[in-house]
Parts: sequence; C-alpha cells; structure tokens
Amino acid sequence: MNQDGGRWIFQVECKRLSSPIAQMEVDGLWEALVLAVVSGRVEDEGLITGATLNCKRYARRLSVWISHGGEAYKEIVASIGVQLRTLLALSPESELNFTPHQKKLLNPELASMFTHWREPRNQTSCSTLQKLYS
Repeated sequence: MNQDGGRWIFQVECKRLSSPIAQMEVDGLWEALVLAVVSGRVEDEGLITGATLNCKRYARRLSVWISHGGEAYKEIVASIGVQLRTLLALSPESELNFTPHQKKLLNPELASMFTHWREPRNQTSCSTLQKLYS
C-alpha cells in the first residue's frame, strides 16, 4: 500500500526531553497529529495512511505515512508537509523531513518542493542523481 509513498518525519532529540515540560510537548504534538489525521483536518486527498510515534532512546519521532509520493503527487505531498508544519506549530528551524520509500522517487525537482529533504538510507543522493540527469 505504501511502497510508492513515503513519510513526513519530525524528531525531538532526547536532550530536549530531559524536562517533564518537554515530554508534555511531545505528548501534545502526538495528540494534535492524531486528532488532525483522524478528523480529516489535513487535506490529503486520501494519501495519508497512518501516523506513528516512535520512542527511541535518543529521540521521539512523529511520522505521517503517505501512500504515494511520486511525480504525480508532489504538490499534495508538499501541501501535507506545509499543513503539518502549521498544525504542529513548528518553528522555521525545526526539521520536517519527507523520506520516500523507494529510490525511484528521488527526483531532484521533487526534492526541491519540500521544506527539508532527507535521503533514504543506503540510497543514491540527490546530488548524484542531478549529475545523472544532467
């Protein structure tokens, strides 16, 4: 279902989680995210397939899973990212990354549409792809 998609990721590092206030902030972000996805407050044209909160030793990671992320969907995927940034009230310095599930989605033009772009692990970088497409 999601093999052609990807996910938007926001991560809070553990050094920020040392205070109870920071943990409440993560809980509030998760609650806002779940309510927005379930209630349909994020205009996604049916592309959102789920949301997760991963509690790692080093960070808390909120993710929104997208079913399609290819060229035909770049505008709606970018729009979802903008909506998530607004919904979670993220500062301009906060990284909100979109990571595609497949290497074929690493199109440099598509990458430029997103606020921040992170390569999938063990995949060809965007700069390498730009050289290939030139």
